[in-house]
Amino acid sequence: MDENEKRLATKNAPDAVLLTLVQAGSYLSAYELIKYDVVENVRSVFLTGFDEEGLTYNDTGYQRSVLSLDPNSKFRASAAWLQSMDAITAEEVTKLKDIKNHRDGIAHEMPRLLVEPDVVVKTQLLAPIVHEKSVEGLRPIFENSFVTVGAI
Repeated sequence: MDENEKRLATKNAPDAVLLTLVQAGSYLSAYELIKYDVVENVRSVFLTGFDEEGLTYNDTGYQRSVLSLDPNSKFRASAAWLQSMDAITAEEVTKLKDIKNHRDGIAHEMPRLLVEPDVVVKTQLLAPIVHEKSVEGLRPIFENSFVTVGAI
């Protein structure tokens, strides 16, 4: 058995497959919590009140100030808006984008995680959030959010 065959056999061992699936599921769940935190907390800045149908927002202001920054992604638009407000740094925006890009790879290419020895769940991307309980710059803005209270 050559080196590649050994690595593939190790990757496909039942315990390794289980670990990979648990890591992938945990990563996807953590990303959804982070995304909710970023998008909903930025949107809450545009809250104007409530009526008989629920909360009301300044949708025009939200569209102009936030969503226009990246019309294809509320998450990336919200991160860009936070940076424009000096709430987070360009480095933190890059970290959030890296987390999202890796999430997309996990969600859309799960088979690669299971069969390619060099493809792994990069849990270290979440370390600044999991260990700090928040992206440093988000802490003062979102002090009551999921990430800050350690739900992940």
